[in-house]
Parts: sequence; C-alpha cells; structure tokens
Amino acid sequence: MALSEKKASIQAASLPRIRGIPPQIYQLFTNLISNSIKFCDGVPEIRTHSRDLEPRDLIQYPQINKDLRYVEPHFTDNGIGFENQYTDQIFIIFHRLHNPQVYSGSGIGLTRCKKIVENHQASITAESTPGVGTTFRVILPRFG
Repeated sequence: MALSEKKASIQAASLPRIRGIPPQIYQLFTNLISNSIKFCDGVPEIRTHSRDLEPRDLIQYPQINKDLRYVEPHFTDNGIGFENQYTDQIFIIFHRLHNPQVYSGSGIGLTRCKKIVENHQASITAESTPGVGTTFRVILPRFG
C-alpha cells in the first residue's frame, strides 16, 4: 500500500536462487523495501542488484559457512539516510535514529532483518549518506 501511496519505483535486477527459509527471506526483503519507502521524504526510488561472492570475499565473515556459495544482494534507496557511525545501532531493537512522530514504525524491522540473516549464517550491513540515501548489503547462501 505504501508503495502506491508514495508512488515509489523499484528497479529490481534478477537474483539467483537463495538457499533459505522462504517466509524469512520474503520478510527480509519486504522489511528492507518498506524501510526505503518509509524513510524517504520525496518519491522513493529503490534499486536492487546482486553479485556472486568469491571465497576471498568471505574471509571477514566468521559466521559464514565456508562450504557454501554466497550472493550479495544490494538494496539502494534515495531516502533520508543517516550518519555511518550509527550503522550498528540501526539493527538494535527499538533503537530509532529518526523522530517517531515524523517516521512511523516499531523499531524492530531491521532487528528482524539481522536475526533472519544470522539464522541463515549470513550477514547484513548498511552504508548511508544523510540526505542522499542508504544501501543495505545482505550476504546470503545461494544454490549452485
């Protein structure tokens, strides 16, 4: 509903098959897109793409199962953004960076995203620039 109300556009590249629990992956992607719509003062523009990761790309992620192949979907928006020093805080339950009277929400969406990726022995992070937007990078196991 928010998608049509805000006249949001989504440019989605195809994603390889992900090795995961479908309802959880659906919730993960839905929460990320919902955040992009919610935290945008103008017309939300969301772009997704992904890249396959090589074993050398995974060295910095000790929680990842080195016997699996991984893909890294990116979700980029033109939202209000935030200072990168707060990246870890956005995944803490009920921790909000922005005024709840202006931007609705419960403060649990990104915490759920983090739990979902941890449940899949994976990772999530974000890079942002205030007034420009945010990119969420998710690392998930893939088939093949």
